[in-house]
Amino acid sequence: MVADGLEAVAACAAEPFDVVLMDMQMPGMGGVEAAALIRGRAGPNRETPILALTANALAEHRAEWAAVGVETFITKPVDMDVLIDCVSRAAAVPA
Repeated sequence: MVADGLEAVAACAAEPFDVVLMDMQMPGMGGVEAAALIRGRAGPNRETPILALTANALAEHRAEWAAVGVETFITKPVDMDVLIDCVSRAAAVPA
């Protein structure tokens, strides 16, 4: 777990993850910008599923995420069953 978008980008450059959960509004760098950097740079998480976990639920927010390759959108307050389902599907290894 990290405190902001800058730390998320650094962590994703340093080690592989099965799934990345990203908030939209964070100090230092927002989630959309951080996700774009993770997707745009060579590194162990370039293709890792990134799940948006945010209270910003308008269509324009979903479009911002989609533009940087984030298709899974989980709104706050978080329904734990939805979160578990989304993470499980994202982390599943294709057969």
